[in-house]
Amino acid sequence: MYKRLLLILGLIMATLPAMTMQTYTLEAVLSFGTFDPLKGPPPTANGDIIFSCAGGGYFDGWVFLTPGSSNNYNVRTMIFLGGKKVTYNLYANPSYTEIWGNGQNGTYGYCLRNVPCNGSQNDLPIYGKIINGQTGAYVGKYIDSIEIYNQVDDCAVGGVGMM
Repeated sequence: MYKRLLLILGLIMATLPAMTMQTYTLEAVLSFGTFDPLKGPPPTANGDIIFSCAGGGYFDGWVFLTPGSSNNYNVRTMIFLGGKKVTYNLYANPSYTEIWGNGQNGTYGYCLRNVPCNGSQNDLPIYGKIINGQTGAYVGKYIDSIEIYNQVDDCAVGGVGMM
């Protein structure tokens, strides 16, 4: 008999006011689905962070993620009832090499340039991967909460980068 795990990562929606009376909405959900840690490669998950801005004008700035319950950008942790953990990470690129964090200490953020604040939706791709070799996981639903936040800043180029 083998173990199956259902892993879900819930990213918190945040609405943040700006000095110019613009409002920003960021939200996402990323699910790794069910997998057997004893068979095959670790699962990956792809999704989008949905960013929208309202209030007129344009947005220039960064979209960042917090480290979640682990307080560590390099090894994020999903937790199951009873304290069991599964480690994973979130990436800004599909090759899983650019950890999405706060744009500092080797982590990356997503720079948005000239985004109209007219309520339209902008999808920012996000990639997740379970760290390989976790045979001590129990069957169940593992969860971590990551806050998504933005920082108004004149970032130099659009796309993935560091501050």
